[in-house]
Amino acid sequence: MTLLRYLPEHAENALLALDLARKEAAHLQYTQRTLFAQTIDANWVRQLEAHPRLANRFFR
Repeated sequence: MTLLRYLPEHAENALLALDLARKEAAHLQYTQRTLFAQTIDANWVRQLEAHPRLANRFFR
């Protein structure tokens, strides 16, 4: 006898959620590699206003 630890009718939704979580994790890894590769200090933050592309790139 096999013991199911989930209800079979929820398996498809669980797999979709897992796929979404994997994609989100990949996006977060990219953000971490690019954003935290820089020195973020008060000067960097002040420059965001003058360089909106930086703000859009990191905070969309």
